[in-house]
Amino acid sequence: MNGAVIKGLARRAIRSALQYDVVWEYLPTRARTEFVQVQRRAALESSFHAKCGLTFGKYEVSGGPFAGMKYPEAIAVGSALYPKLIGSYESELHEPMEILLTATYPLIIDIGFAEGYYLIGIGRRLTESRLIGFDINPAAHRQCQKLARVNGINPKRLDLRSCCPSDELLTMLPLRSLVVCDCESCEAKLFRSELIPLWAKSDLLIECHDFLISGVTEAILASLARSHSVRIIGTQSTESKLHFLRNKQYKQFRLEEKLRLLCEGRPAPQAWIIATAKATVSKTAAGE
Repeated sequence: MNGAVIKGLARRAIRSALQYDVVWEYLPTRARTEFVQVQRRAALESSFHAKCGLTFGKYEVSGGPFAGMKYPEAIAVGSALYPKLIGSYESELHEPMEILLTATYPLIIDIGFAEGYYLIGIGRRLTESRLIGFDINPAAHRQCQKLARVNGINPKRLDLRSCCPSDELLTMLPLRSLVVCDCESCEAKLFRSELIPLWAKSDLLIECHDFLISGVTEAILASLARSHSVRIIGTQSTESKLHFLRNKQYKQFRLEEKLRLLCEGRPAPQAWIIATAKATVSKTAAGE
């Protein structure tokens, strides 16, 4: 056995031992050299991914409004995967989403659909709705098509497009619609006051990006004030979502790993606007 092989075996043995907190705690400070610290980090990273493979191997959403939705592979586009599989992703919206899903919408529009978490998730719940998504990322189109297939969405229901010009929206929005928008600050253009008549019959869920465009939430709220009943919801901390990991399947994860699993990767606190069209509410109340 040559020296390189022996060194490799020794490194693996050290890493295997260093993944355990008890070993690290009893290791004298003077022994925690830069090399040993590197091996400790590598050991913890390897252990984390191994535990994730065992825990999330089925790639199935386990909670929230889209529980049971299956992912074809461990890929999310532009956002974190594990919170979605756990069912904690944007849990601030679970209750309002359940309320929205009690309505009937001929059309679901998702602007910035990514891999299709909302578009396909809603499509599984509202099985008669037509699904239209807008996203400029080609990877989003590929992953959304895969997500649709593994969840049995009829291809005739699904229409994925790139840009979201107002003239295309004009042809769609005479229908009562549910619109989900997460388009990284483009909401400032889509929901400016002169375009609000486009959305008059639509219920809206808009993620706002004030850290990119200061004041965008207040501007959209002002624009929607006459046409919609509006509610604003703020993001919660990652720590406040630890209760999602109380099940025994997550017991093997360390606290910092649990926080990593739950982290949605937001660069700053955000807000969502839930807006219900007043015209639709009035007609429903009048029995029309």
